[in-house]
Amino acid sequence: MSDNRSGENTGGDPEPDGGVVEPPSESGEALDIESLSDSELRAKFREVENERDQAQNRVEELEDTVEDQQHRLYDLEGSLAELQGVVNANASGDLTRRADIDSNVDSVVDFVSSYNRMLDEWNTMLKQVKEVSTSVDDSTSDVEQEVEKVEQEGEQVSQSISEIADGAHEQNEHLQQVGDEMRSISATIEEVAASATEVANTAEDSVESGDSAQEAATQAIEDLEAMEDKTEEMVQQVEQLSDLMSDIEEITEFINDVADDTNMLALNANIEAARAGEAGAGFAVVANEVKDLANETKDATDEISSTVSDVREQTETTVENMYETQDVVSQASTAVDSTIDGLDDVVHMIDQVNSSIKEIDNAVDQQAETTQSVVSMVDEVSAVSEETTAEAETVAEAAESQAESLTDVTQEVGVMSERAEELGSTAAQFTTGERQKHTMSKGDTVIDFWHAMGGSKSLLLHDFAREFEAQHGSVHFRLSSLGSYDGVLDESLAAAGTEEMPAIAQINEIGSMKARLSGAFKPAERILPGNSKSSLTDSVSDYYTVDGELQSVPFNSSNPVLCINRDAFEAAGLNPENPPETFAEVREASEQLVSAGVVDYGITFANYSWFVEQWFAEAGQELVNEQNGRAGVPDKAYLDSDFGHDFFQWWTDMEADGLYHNSGIKARGKAKKTFHDERAAMLIGSTSSLGSIESGAEFDLKTGYLPVLDERNGVLVGGASLWIGDDLDPQVEDAAGEFLAWLLEPEQQARWHRETGYFPVCDGAADLLKREGWFEENPHFATAFDQFQESSDTPATNGAQMGPFPEVRGIIEQARAEMPVGEDIGDSLRALNNEVEAELFSWDAGQ
Repeated sequence: MSDNRSGENTGGDPEPDGGVVEPPSESGEALDIESLSDSELRAKFREVENERDQAQNRVEELEDTVEDQQHRLYDLEGSLAELQGVVNANASGDLTRRADIDSNVDSVVDFVSSYNRMLDEWNTMLKQVKEVSTSVDDSTSDVEQEVEKVEQEGEQVSQSISEIADGAHEQNEHLQQVGDEMRSISATIEEVAASATEVANTAEDSVESGDSAQEAATQAIEDLEAMEDKTEEMVQQVEQLSDLMSDIEEITEFINDVADDTNMLALNANIEAARAGEAGAGFAVVANEVKDLANETKDATDEISSTVSDVREQTETTVENMYETQDVVSQASTAVDSTIDGLDDVVHMIDQVNSSIKEIDNAVDQQAETTQSVVSMVDEVSAVSEETTAEAETVAEAAESQAESLTDVTQEVGVMSERAEELGSTAAQFTTGERQKHTMSKGDTVIDFWHAMGGSKSLLLHDFAREFEAQHGSVHFRLSSLGSYDGVLDESLAAAGTEEMPAIAQINEIGSMKARLSGAFKPAERILPGNSKSSLTDSVSDYYTVDGELQSVPFNSSNPVLCINRDAFEAAGLNPENPPETFAEVREASEQLVSAGVVDYGITFANYSWFVEQWFAEAGQELVNEQNGRAGVPDKAYLDSDFGHDFFQWWTDMEADGLYHNSGIKARGKAKKTFHDERAAMLIGSTSSLGSIESGAEFDLKTGYLPVLDERNGVLVGGASLWIGDDLDPQVEDAAGEFLAWLLEPEQQARWHRETGYFPVCDGAADLLKREGWFEENPHFATAFDQFQESSDTPATNGAQMGPFPEVRGIIEQARAEMPVGEDIGDSLRALNNEVEAELFSWDAGQ
């Protein structure tokens, strides 16, 4: 569409009072109407009317463009608000938070996908850091045990050497006595024989002591070699940690680049907003917010870079200490080698002494040698004995040196252990974050309301609270957005029994059992005034009713629907008025769409456990025992049931045949983009996203019921409900009950549905929307609402109740991602079922 930037007027601009200025003639003068004939006058009027119609068409086009831009701005504003909360949590160290943004702006979807992928990589790296830290700590303990063992062996070596020295001294004394006896020829042959026998016994003891010392020293060198291998392994692990730090630095540089690009985009947006004049003023504000967000992101990455630098310095120090330890161990090994050499000499010398003594003994028995020969031999043995004593002293000094070296090794191991603890503490900074405190206003009756809404939904929730305050002047709300349902539940349970406990907490459906069994909340039916419960739609109240009592107030509810590209269906020769209703029909339609070359894939949807739960409900198959966890705490899972096998096999076979596009775990935004890009002709989406799915489609959209295996039983309620804290002040409890009842009134529920896409949870709101013609104007919501109303009342369609439901969802999604495609998934499904049952058992045992 072109714009008239030159200021030329072609058909008369509207006057402030609604009149029209006559266009000038070609000469620039006003037309003389009276001089024109009737036919000329009519022609001139037709010309003016045509120009006026053209001007009106241009105005309408501009209005549509402005309206579209406003919707995009609102969408962008909400997306940025939600993303800012996630980035702030990540910057505070909570890397468990993820951005789950349903946006019509492709660049936002791409950025969020990249940002989440980056966080996944960070989590993986920090997990590796922790594993390395644990490994270093374990290795340090092993080294300490080895050092202790070597010290004990060293003590044995030292003791053996002392025994050798004592034996050598004793041997020398005996030899001197023998020499004296032989020189004086005053002793008898028997006395010489006795002395020789005594010396022989001593020599035998010395040989045994030498052998023992040699074995101990050999064991010591083996232990030192093992310790040296351990040290080398730790050096390699810490060097791997250094490489991981480099990877983290590269990712940090990538985030800085993204922030710089975002700044540049914000600058360009400001320029475009300036060109647009007043119409772009709002966009300029958003652009400035984007720029501020980019700066905050860059500041956060700078902090991360600083932390990474600290970790790198500690890692380098650890490597240096370990190299020093390696040198000390090597020196100790050399010392022990020297000890072994000395012991070899000692054993050899003792063998010689023993042989000599035997020769003396034999000489005495034979009486064939002269006394002089015996004296000479004794003198020779005495010299050898002195040499043995000297060798023993040398070995003793080596053993003492070894003991000192082992002491140094122990000290170095202690330093290494401290470094490992420091490393683990540094990595631990990135495990959890804390909820930010909000400045609270005063009021006569203050209601703390913790929720997980972001963007425009959060703003609407604040509007509801302010409207209720206006009607009840003594009531004041303190709303706190904790960014995630898990965050609300965890914070609420941590605050239970204290003054910090919120009056109202928004918790998603999978946290219901954990909330109910915690004792931190009171059943909502006990505090709702009047007949508020009876106004709820049965299929909604059934989900949140346990033991006949409504536990919480349904609030944001949704279910999945099938979205199809009507144009693609027609191009492939399919009837879009009859969307596929079964898995087999989805496969047939996908095959026809792909073979016709209309799209790359037949269908796409995220690997999202909520969809799995919906398909189990439609099949009438419970997820767990104990009536789907509603009659007791479940301990068995049915994921490997007959339906489970048929369903997962269909899913993986569709992917293997190129008919299904796998967007990834929880990647609903990516699946929607694939659908909008017309690469897939069908999409499974949530009713809460129907508005963005329709607005982002440049083709005619058609919706249908969720496809099933064969028979249809009904879909589940998705979303969250509002829980009431236990042990509240009676005045706060009454006000909270009145507010929840007010939220259930048709006017509030109809507005909530129109502005968010979530279901109205009461029949009165649905009737109001029908009277207003809303469903006629928005048939896609009518499809979803009709599907929801047709659900049966069974444990399967009422939904599962599990304590570790969030963990179970994660297990299901990870198992599906790892299932082999194009093969039988029986083994994978049994493994998945066992893992879920183990999680159920672990949770129950921990209660």
